[in-house]
Amino acid sequence: MNSTREKGKVHFCDNFKGYGFIRRAEGKDAFFVYSEVEGYDGLTELYAGDSVEFEIVKTDKGPRALAIKLG
Repeated sequence: MNSTREKGKVHFCDNFKGYGFIRRAEGKDAFFVYSEVEGYDGLTELYAGDSVEFEIVKTDKGPRALAIKLG
């Protein structure tokens, strides 16, 4: 699996269900799950507009964000 590091902003997130989408500088929005957020402890919440850094991988369903860090 080939991955690259990118920066973006949270576009949509569902804190109850634990997933969302990150708006990337280029390309389609990337799907993410909260277990991929660095330091995730079950209480972490992200909000639309939060800046994040992440790895992007291509999947059959589209881009997915992994190893997500706030900032």
